[in-house]
Amino acid sequence: MDLKKSNWILDFNGKSLVKPERVGWDVKKNGGVYDQFTGATITPRAVVHQIAKTLEYFNSDSERLLAEAALANQQAQNEITTQ
Repeated sequence: MDLKKSNWILDFNGKSLVKPERVGWDVKKNGGVYDQFTGATITPRAVVHQIAKTLEYFNSDSERLLAEAALANQQAQNEITTQ
């Protein structure tokens, strides 16, 4: 997404599965809280739905994902230290 043309994607900053509530994770045309582009609904709808699915995935598996990220970070730090 080219921010020079549209800052629409920035509407997701600070959002979570409870802000807005799950039912709000759709475009306004479908009763959600997110704007669609002028003349375009399919792409914004797909983006909104995929971001919501990604948040749900992270929410359901966050402990493992964060542990793996911490381990990868530690391994990278160890490589830097041993160089």
